[in-house]
Amino acid sequence: MTKSSGDASHDNGSSSNGPAFSRGDLLADGRYRIERLIGRGGSGDVYEALDTALGGAVALKTLKPSLAGNAIQLERFRREIQSARRVTHPNVCRIFDMGLHGGGARRQERFFLTMELLGGQSLAQRLEAGPAFATAEALPVLEQVAAGLEAAHAAGVIHRDLKPGNIMLLPGAPGGAPRAVITDFGIALSDAQGDIRLTQSGELVGTPEYMAPEQADLGPSTPATDVYALGLITYEMLTLRRPFDSGETPLARCASCFRTSTHAGRRRCSAASNASPSGASSARPR
Repeated sequence: MTKSSGDASHDNGSSSNGPAFSRGDLLADGRYRIERLIGRGGSGDVYEALDTALGGAVALKTLKPSLAGNAIQLERFRREIQSARRVTHPNVCRIFDMGLHGGGARRQERFFLTMELLGGQSLAQRLEAGPAFATAEALPVLEQVAAGLEAAHAAGVIHRDLKPGNIMLLPGAPGGAPRAVITDFGIALSDAQGDIRLTQSGELVGTPEYMAPEQADLGPSTPATDVYALGLITYEMLTLRRPFDSGETPLARCASCFRTSTHAGRRRCSAASNASPSGASSARPR
């Protein structure tokens, strides 16, 4: 993990609501130079940064100081980042490095991640803008997401929070399908209002609208967990509606979904996962 004393002199913790860094700030002993703020979320900020050592642009995501200073949270992030880095696939966002910036008498420590910089829009943005996907338009996107999941599952990595907001659509060749890229393997926190992110054993992890029955039962997540979410996403892409969207709160919708899931269905889901070699599932649409 990279650690630096920090060159961002303005980050003294006095403005906890403002962005942590500004254009030109240097992190990790000058390796990363902040170029611009891309967006802000509940877990922190995302910047475009220049990797001065390798000469390429990366996305740099910070986490709130309250998370960076929590030893349990930090160790969990470290383990999950190490797992995600095992996945090398064009439809999975690459995670490059993690670091801790700042500290000392006047500066707050800022935990950050560097990852592949992606353009385009999220699938959530595309669905919000409409219209619904035609079947021929949706299939190439779903095939790519399934391929990314298949690679992750083969490497022993489960997303656990697959949703339209974690799928990026990058411009493809003229007249061709966009490139779909899955983001936030195991590191997604409260980036959107209504999401639930609890990290201790026996607590919910996921977004209620896309959670599989076993997640609400506080059981272990399996590759089938991601496949279930992909099925819900498929429905939403084709209809612009969620299959269990009853107008209630996210948690109530989650509970409604679980009440309609039979125990037999859960057993079939578990059996399908256990039957796959090395616990990997075949996520590809047939």
